[in-house]
Amino acid sequence: MADGVVARKTNTVCELGSKLDTVADFVFILVCMIKLLPILNIPLWLWIWIEIIGVIKIVCKCCFRICGSQEICGSAYSNE
Repeated sequence: MADGVVARKTNTVCELGSKLDTVADFVFILVCMIKLLPILNIPLWLWIWIEIIGVIKIVCKCCFRICGSQEICGSAYSNE
């Protein structure tokens, strides 16, 4: 997860790399959850909340990629 920070510090950032970094971070977290959560004794209601939050994050990321930052973030994050 530090690879994005290192890329920004060394000025080796590209658009493809930033998209792949996001996907790689998501896959890493997903694999960790798949491996660790069954070991932990987590109640069903907490599993449901984890899944709901995950789905919301995926939908937001997809909408952000499709619509662009201007329409979702508003003028607070624009480059004006």
